[in-house]
Amino acid sequence: MPVYDTAGAVEIVINEGSRDSAAVATRRAATVFGGEILAEAIQDHMENYTRFLLIAPSGSPEPVRHPVAEYKTTIVFSVGNIPGALYHSLRPFAERRIDLAKIESRPLRGSPFEYLFYLDLIGRADTAPVSDALVELRAQAKSVRVLGTYPRSNL
Repeated sequence: MPVYDTAGAVEIVINEGSRDSAAVATRRAATVFGGEILAEAIQDHMENYTRFLLIAPSGSPEPVRHPVAEYKTTIVFSVGNIPGALYHSLRPFAERRIDLAKIESRPLRGSPFEYLFYLDLIGRADTAPVSDALVELRAQAKSVRVLGTYPRSNL
């Protein structure tokens, strides 16, 4: 059953008092809510990591800067449902040799056969060549939003 967060799932299981329910969560959540740990290390892949990002308003203090290559930027964009639309939206990054770390698509609610694309790329959104690629993407995409730029993980 999907819930808001993993700790909340433990709280629900404990509050319901059901003996045939369980939640996948942290040891800390079990401790806080008085749960019993039934199994540990249940991941099916040892390199199964969860990323947590701190999102702050644009007026927040500037974080410590690292070299540009040590940053990732996450964007979300949408394109029309026409042949080659995704190709043309990724081309500005390829032409500038910007490393794309991940791309995911999610259906655009209320618009059949249209998708939102989530893209992780290596570099800062506020420096060239990434900023130049974003300008070009904005000129051809239906929408583009920079979700954030953050230091890359060493994992």
